[in-house]
Amino acid sequence: MKTLDDIVDEYYNAILQYESYLKEHELKEEPKKQELSKLKKMEMDIRNSMQEYYERNCMPWRQLKGDIKEGIKKDLSKRDKLISYLRAEDAIGDSLSSVVEEELAEYYLKNGFDLNDDDIKIKIEEEVCDCYAVSSLDSKKYSKDTLKLKEIAIAFHKACTDIYKIYTGEYKFEMDAPNKIDIEINNGRIMRISQTESDKIRCGIGVETLDEKGNLEEKELISEGDFVMLINYYHYIKENDIKDDFINTTGLNDRKDFESENIEI
Repeated sequence: MKTLDDIVDEYYNAILQYESYLKEHELKEEPKKQELSKLKKMEMDIRNSMQEYYERNCMPWRQLKGDIKEGIKKDLSKRDKLISYLRAEDAIGDSLSSVVEEELAEYYLKNGFDLNDDDIKIKIEEEVCDCYAVSSLDSKKYSKDTLKLKEIAIAFHKACTDIYKIYTGEYKFEMDAPNKIDIEINNGRIMRISQTESDKIRCGIGVETLDEKGNLEEKELISEGDFVMLINYYHYIKENDIKDDFINTTGLNDRKDFESENIEI
C-alpha cells in the first residue's frame, strides 16, 4: 500500500512532466504570430482548467500533502479540496480527445476516405474514445506533440487514481509517517533517511537528498544488509582508530594492520 509521501511524489512527478512539456512548446511558438496555434489554445485550456491551484511559483505538491490529510478524514467537506487536483486529469484528457479527433480526421482525409461517410465517422468516434484507455497511440496517425500529451495523460491518470480513492473514502493506509531522520548537509540541503512500508517489503532503506527549498534532488534505496554493513564498517574504523579518507582522516593506525580482524556489532 502506498504511503502519503508516495502519493504526493507521484503527483509531483506528473506535474514536472506537464511543466516540462509546456516550457518546451513555449520555446517553439513564434512571438509575432497573430493567431494562437492549435497547440497553444490547448495549453491555455489546460491552464485555465487548473487555474485554482496551478501557479508557476507555487507548485501544487506544496499543499497537496495537507489537502490529502484533510481528505482522509471522514467529513466529506474535508475532501472537497482534492477535486481541484483531479481536474488536471480531466482537462488533459479532454484536450487529448480533441486533438486526437482533429488528427484522425486529417489522417483519414489524407488517405482518401470520405469524412462524411457514416462508417468513417463511427470509426473516428471509437478511436477517440479509445485513445485515453490504450497504452500507446499509433505514431503514423498522430504527431509527436499528441504522443507526448498521451504520456502526460497516463502519468496524471496514475497520479490521480489514489487521490480519487481518497476523495471517495475508499483508500485506506496507515496515517503514521515512516520513521525518518533529517540531516542538514550543506547549503541548506537535507539528507533524509527513512523506511516506508513499501521500502520494508523490498528490504530497503530510503535515502533522499532535498534542496534548500525541500524539493527532491535524488532518491536511492539501500538494502538493509548494505546499510548494516556500512554501520559495521564505521564502528570498525572508529573503534580501531584506522586512517580513512572519508570516516577518520586523522586516524593513527594503518588499515593493513587490521585486515585479518573479524568485526561484529
